[in-house]
Amino acid sequence: MESDENIGYVEDYENFAAVDITGKNITIYPNAQHEQLEQELDEAGMITPFGDLPQYEKNPYVE
Repeated sequence: MESDENIGYVEDYENFAAVDITGKNITIYPNAQHEQLEQELDEAGMITPFGDLPQYEKNPYVE
């Protein structure tokens, strides 16, 4: 049914993103998948693969 899904991963970004044991200190490990995602998002003019963020999340310190 979902044959294009990666087995063992919830999302594609899990191949290059990590956090510490407390769920904080996000670390990105650049690789080919990371570069491809960045390029696709840039071409689409989006910040996330599921759509653009609301303005208050893009600039949370702007009223």
